[in-house]
Amino acid sequence: MNKPDYEERFRDALKRLLPETYNLMSVQAALEALNDHPTGSIILAQSFSALIGDRLARLIRILEDSEETASFWYLHRCEPTNLAQDVDVARLKDLSSRSKLKLIRDKTFFHIDKDRVSDSQAVYAQADIFANELIWAMEAVWRTLNRLYEERFGHTYSQVTLEGMREIFKRDLTNLLGAVRK
Repeated sequence: MNKPDYEERFRDALKRLLPETYNLMSVQAALEALNDHPTGSIILAQSFSALIGDRLARLIRILEDSEETASFWYLHRCEPTNLAQDVDVARLKDLSSRSKLKLIRDKTFFHIDKDRVSDSQAVYAQADIFANELIWAMEAVWRTLNRLYEERFGHTYSQVTLEGMREIFKRDLTNLLGAVRK
């Protein structure tokens, strides 16, 4: 049986999207660890702010819906039935839509839209995205990408879960803060 014309790019997209999603989940775990342990440290407060931006940038990158990108939606265009086996495609589409992530991307996050310059926070309010929705999306994408990777390469990319990362980051921050106090 011949491989489909898209197979090489599909495999390359998986290899690119999985580390991106892994890093996205790491950022989420770091945010939660910092949020749960207020330190009073200005450098950690600034790190928290930077991580919020990084989380959003990575999710926008993964879920960008454009014919010019090899994002999650590229994989969906190649194999819609296969991709939809274990993910709510409509819910992810809604999150990446013009009224949510794309709105934020285009109007304030990557561009300073001239019509929104006076109130950039209104764009975030209009998008109406909450952390639990972002967490759901990253876990759903992670699970789906790992399944597709195993189908293509014969082994999982990673067994790590967001919950496992949370434990590691909380423990690491506790150790870091303990070392600083000594």
